[in-house]
Amino acid sequence: MTLVGTYFAFTGDISFPVVFTMVNIGGFAGAFVLYILGRTKGRSYFMSSQKSYFNPEKLDKVESWIDKYGNWVIVGARFFTGVRSLISIVAGLGNMNPLKFSVLTMIGFIIWNSILMALVYILKENFEDIGKYLSNYTKIILIIAAVGVTVYLVSRYWKFKKGEE
Repeated sequence: MTLVGTYFAFTGDISFPVVFTMVNIGGFAGAFVLYILGRTKGRSYFMSSQKSYFNPEKLDKVESWIDKYGNWVIVGARFFTGVRSLISIVAGLGNMNPLKFSVLTMIGFIIWNSILMALVYILKENFEDIGKYLSNYTKIILIIAAVGVTVYLVSRYWKFKKGEE
């Protein structure tokens, strides 16, 4: 959302302060919901035998990061896909002070979104070209996926057919 919103801000369709505010508030709202889930549901909810949302080793690893590096993990987590969500839940599980979590999370979002927006500004001249490259990349990935599915289905068919003969 940040990239698209920023592009529209730099083309004049939306104001830059509105985009910056909205992407930070939206990101923070999602992180805070996950924090509240972690704080109210507890570790057993995320690690029950019927459902496990996270690999126990990964959860332990993230908890040890928070113990070892403290505040920097909360701020830095915004820069890593996959860790963003987990860190919010772990902070809730660890009963981190909600105000401290909020401030650190917002600092992380502001830094991350500032970097993304600056990159879009720098690359805005080539944004359409980037879109073309991404479109071609997507087509290649779809072709590879289609070939992979086809090969899988054909191999399953031949195995099935050999089993009948």
